[in-house]
Amino acid sequence: MLELLPLLFYSIVNYIIAVLMWTLVGRIALSIFIGSHQNNFVYQFFCLATDWYLRLFALILPRALHMPSFFPMQAILSLILLRLLTYLLFYRFGLAGNQ
Repeated sequence: MLELLPLLFYSIVNYIIAVLMWTLVGRIALSIFIGSHQNNFVYQFFCLATDWYLRLFALILPRALHMPSFFPMQAILSLILLRLLTYLLFYRFGLAGNQ
């Protein structure tokens, strides 16, 4: 049972990053279809769930690379990279299981 704890920890971390990534994808899709200035409660939920990460990512990303029209896509790519690095780190130490 204890040998499954690292795999459980990896799965939880990976799941949290994946949920945030797909929420950003949903936010972008909704902003394309309904516009970003609508009073839609679903779009407001996506904004509420992802604004904190976009603000954090804006602090991390250098100003020279900050492109306002592509900023959410840059954030999604950073989450994809974070998921990949998380897997490689856990796999390197034998904590990701036989995936």
